[in-house]
Amino acid sequence: MIRSIIQFSPVRSGSTVVASLLRRIFPRVTVRKIHKMGTISRKLHLFLNGPVVSTYRYPLDAAVASELKYRNMKLSPLAIEKACQHLERKGLLELNIVLNRKNILLLKYEEYYGDFDFLFDSFEDFFSIDIDENVRTQLKDDFSIESVERLTKGMKARQYTDEKTHFHGRHISDTKGMPGAYKSFFTEEQIEWLRYRFSSFIQDFGYLGDEIDNTTKL
Repeated sequence: MIRSIIQFSPVRSGSTVVASLLRRIFPRVTVRKIHKMGTISRKLHLFLNGPVVSTYRYPLDAAVASELKYRNMKLSPLAIEKACQHLERKGLLELNIVLNRKNILLLKYEEYYGDFDFLFDSFEDFFSIDIDENVRTQLKDDFSIESVERLTKGMKARQYTDEKTHFHGRHISDTKGMPGAYKSFFTEEQIEWLRYRFSSFIQDFGYLGDEIDNTTKL
């Protein structure tokens, strides 16, 4: 019997909606959403207790373009570097710790973006459960981009709707979270530098040679 699920992910990787889905699918299970393992007790929990569900996203889209937009930061070398460091502090570097863990479900943002059924199918396989079609339909409606936009309309960036979902103002960017949006946000020179900056992650997580890992602008 599952007592708790750790939802551990780098920031801006779709983790909020994934954690919300897990809480609805497993209403009697504690779902802990974290971006940083931090304490030894948390690390021990990750390795010794219960399943872990982790989302990850191409770093140029995640806490760089997405984070810069979210915080309304001017596009400067210093701001870009700060966004990179923020991404690394909030889960990116620690993601490698859980990468080879046995009881972990890794979800690539670009594979499940706009495809709730990919998530539901992944949950079914990983947890050995069945998710009713009516439940799928309701969750798709409740957590669609349009629904989250309506829920957070007029809210400040750091104002949460409630403690469970953590949806907040500007949660949905002007690009609707579309993969590859970084190409129209950064210059080619900045893209080249950022790809070098995150080259290890890009290779380790299968983005090397991926369609999204392409410096051609949209």
